Amino acid sequence: MYSLPTADFISTSLNGALSAAGSTATIGTGLNLPATNGILQIDNNSTTAVGVDNGPETVSYATYTAGTGALTGLVRGLAGTTGVAHANAASVSSGPSTLYMLDAARVMNRQDIAVNTVITKQITQIGYGYIAGSVATLLQAALTFPVAFDSPPIITLSYLGRVSGVPTGVGGFTVGAQDGSAAMANVSTTGGTVDLWLNENASASFNYGYSWIAIGPKA
Repeated sequence: MYSLPTADFISTSLNGALSAAGSTATIGTGLNLPATNGILQIDNNSTTAVGVDNGPETVSYATYTAGTGALTGLVRGLAGTTGVAHANAASVSSGPSTLYMLDAARVMNRQDIAVNTVITKQITQIGYGYIAGSVATLLQAALTFPVAFDSPPIITLSYLGRVSGVPTGVGGFTVGAQDGSAAMANVSTTGGTVDLWLNENASASFNYGYSWIAIGPKA
C-alpha cells in the first residue's frame, strides 16, 4: 500500500540524470514526502509523449531520505506510463495518482472468527447462475470465480427463485412455493460448491437461480 504525502504542491527536480532502468535517484532535501512507499511523477510538465525519453512518468519508491534527497527502490513506469530516461534537473512532483485511488478502493478490514486483519489489496467479484431442477430438496453446482483470489474469500449467496427455461437475466426468476436458501461450501481461491436448499422437492421443469458476492485478497 502506498503512503500519502503530508502536503500539496510538492515539487523538486532530479539531481543527476536518470536512465530508463535506473532504480535510484536523488531529489531535493527536506520535502514533505513519505519516508517509505511513496509515488512521484517525473517530467509531469513535459510536452513529450508518454513512452519517449523525457516524457511524463509515474514511479514509486521504497525509501526517501529527507536529509540527502536519496530515493531507493524505484519501480518505473506505473499508472499507464513507461520507464524512460530523464535528464538532470527534470521536474519531480508529488500529486494525485490513480495508484492512490486504487489503493483506497482495495483496503478492507476483515475478521476471521475473532482475528481482525487489514487487507490492503482486495477485489470484489459478483455474479449469478442457476441449477437445473431435479426431484430433491438440495440442488448443488460448482462455481468458479472469474479471477482466482490469493486466499479463500468471504462469500455471500442469495436464492433468486425459479424460472421455466433458461433465464434471460438476473431479474428473470420468480419466487414460488419452493422458496429456499443458498449457501456455499468448500470455498477455495478458485470457487466452491453452491447449495440451494428448497422447502420442498424441486421440479425438473424449472431452473433455480442464485446470486453471489465474493470479496477477498488479490495482489
